[in-house]
Amino acid sequence: MVAYRNLKDNLNKVGGTTLLDVVNVEGNNTRSANDDGLLYEPGSEYGASPDSEIRYREVEDDAILTEFAEGKTVKAYRTMQVIDGRLYSPMATKVGGKTTPEIRLGVPEQSEEHPEIIKGTKIGRDGVEQGYVVIDKGLGKGTLTVAYNPYAHTSRTVLNDQFSAAYIRPNLVTVEVEVPESELTSGYRAHMAKDAVGEISWHSGSVSGQLAELGRPRRVILTRYDRPVRIVPFREVAQMIAAQLDGTDIAIPYNVVQPQLRTELERLGVAISEEATGTVTDEADFGKAEYVTDQEIERINARQQEMAQTSPEAKSSHAERMSKKFNTPIRIVTDTKELTNDNSERQARMRRSKGFYDPATGEVVIVLPNNANVEDVAETVFHEVVAHKGLREMIGEENYDAFCDEIYNHLKDDLKQQVEEDATRRFVNEPGKEYEHHRRVAVDEMFGRMSEKGFEDFTKAERGIWVKLKAKVLEAINKFLGSLKLPKWVKLGDNELRYMLWRSHEKLRTKGDYVDMARDAAKREELGLDRIESVWEREGYANIEVANKRFNEELTRYQNGEMKPHEILHLGYPRGAMRNFLPNLPIVMRQRVIRKGSEKKHDVDVSAIMNMPNHLASRYLFSNAARILSEY
Repeated sequence: MVAYRNLKDNLNKVGGTTLLDVVNVEGNNTRSANDDGLLYEPGSEYGASPDSEIRYREVEDDAILTEFAEGKTVKAYRTMQVIDGRLYSPMATKVGGKTTPEIRLGVPEQSEEHPEIIKGTKIGRDGVEQGYVVIDKGLGKGTLTVAYNPYAHTSRTVLNDQFSAAYIRPNLVTVEVEVPESELTSGYRAHMAKDAVGEISWHSGSVSGQLAELGRPRRVILTRYDRPVRIVPFREVAQMIAAQLDGTDIAIPYNVVQPQLRTELERLGVAISEEATGTVTDEADFGKAEYVTDQEIERINARQQEMAQTSPEAKSSHAERMSKKFNTPIRIVTDTKELTNDNSERQARMRRSKGFYDPATGEVVIVLPNNANVEDVAETVFHEVVAHKGLREMIGEENYDAFCDEIYNHLKDDLKQQVEEDATRRFVNEPGKEYEHHRRVAVDEMFGRMSEKGFEDFTKAERGIWVKLKAKVLEAINKFLGSLKLPKWVKLGDNELRYMLWRSHEKLRTKGDYVDMARDAAKREELGLDRIESVWEREGYANIEVANKRFNEELTRYQNGEMKPHEILHLGYPRGAMRNFLPNLPIVMRQRVIRKGSEKKHDVDVSAIMNMPNHLASRYLFSNAARILSEY
């Protein structure tokens, strides 16, 4: 440390010297002479990003996706750049000659390891060989050699003073991201990488270095995985930086903040130094960098969050993931004209459905245009799969055993006694297997008996366990799906449950021959599960009262602030006079329509649109509208 300080003092006396850097390392803490603006790597005058060399792809590891889905994450921030309203890495537009991909909000991403792009190596202090790569800074600004660290560099705070040309880069933005908690402790280190993933103190940067001297170092998380959540408006970034610098006399060099951020910082009284850090030239120019305003940030956030749920790519990707999870082939139809049939009525049903099962191919067909968003796709896939698979097939033998155990724990009175007597009898006859095995078989036999009985023939105990079964089956499926959890509104129909239990029971006792296939088809026909129709029609949402109840429940969730930003409200099918001019497809309402009517323009009380499906179906609505129009 003494040598480092002496170097800093001596270099103030030296002019025209260009060195790569001198770094002091203490444990997980780093401090660089480059950070004080004394040394710089050739070409870094434009502010190199530590993760400029990275390319990303969507996360496929189900364990990591489940961490995101269950909220086992920490909040962090990354700097990115906006080009034509889209997000990209802050520096690189090309890595190894390939254009870096767009970064999309809401999509979990994973950094890719590409040791083949390494151009040189050296032995690090820890004795491990480390690689170096060359990145293209974009906009004709040349190349830059940086250490190979194929991770995202995220920070616990929004302060990032690494970009010495930020003052002429109004398209740099701060993005809030989520990082899986497991990355903080995994210790994973990519082959030839300079560092392992995890959290470290980061002293690089003029302001960060001064904060570190005060015992408040910037904390950086190196991670393979992250999920971009939103672009943080400049006003909000400025407020967080002001709070971080509160009680210090630190002034931020003018060149490490974007012009929009500087305006907001000065409004809050944060000191801005007119002395630059690093190397800055009057000729530095990043071309046609977009001037991104907070209003534009709001528009990008809204558009990207919606696209993450409603774009054909997002819907198709979700269907493919569910296909793999359920081990069921899924055919994705992007144009309803692809669906043809000699029977015109059947063809019409196929084209207006959200999805259906094709017995000729054994595929679940998802009609993408008729599914409003990702959650619509999840619901459609779920209903089509449960109509043709038993629960045992859907969630696997091990999970099915756990499910039987849980249902047994909920049994009461005569029903529990029957299962225990059956299990005991089986155990006596076949003592070679554990009692728990026989008890599970007895529970499965109970499922089989219930699936064959009419609901009117259920005992009081059977009616009670049936309600519990519907909830527990959904719970078991959601647990099995992990990150692909079903939307909260998804309900399991009585006939769907009857079929799932019947098939799970039959699978252990059949050979899978043509006779069994015929019995299976007959059971689906009996329960009405093979009709080509929309899930809404099958589950009763075409019924106006069912649709009205669902809409009111969703509206109540909206009022209580319980809806996710991308969720939609469902109004059922066209009824009454609307059938004369609307296709027979589900009607939905986006949350922004409600906000526009209740907050932004018309000041309408949200409760006024309760029972909207009923109102839309009323003949008085249209007769009054016609009367009003006739008066003009």
